[in-house]
Amino acid sequence: MTDDERRRAERVKVNLAARYRAADDHSSPLRNGTIDNISRGGLLLIGGETFPHGTRLHITFDDKDGASHEIVCDVVRSQAMGGFGVAFIHVGEATLEYVRGVLGVT
Repeated sequence: MTDDERRRAERVKVNLAARYRAADDHSSPLRNGTIDNISRGGLLLIGGETFPHGTRLHITFDDKDGASHEIVCDVVRSQAMGGFGVAFIHVGEATLEYVRGVLGVT
């Protein structure tokens, strides 16, 4: 999926608290952010900072039912306001089902 296709994918507002860190920085504490929207291939996380294109991140969040999710993703764009768009690299089955449910697809 190209960057343009990702941007055209349907996005759904979710406003979920999340924790994240660079995948290669296991010693740093998790940072807090908010997942603003999610699509079938990625999400927009508002975190008050930016990361270079291609940075691999681990993002964890709890959905509204209390289930915990972890996503491995790569930064595909950053916004001046401190948000960054990421493309999913690894998504577990439960998280994939959650994303499908949010998007209303099977």
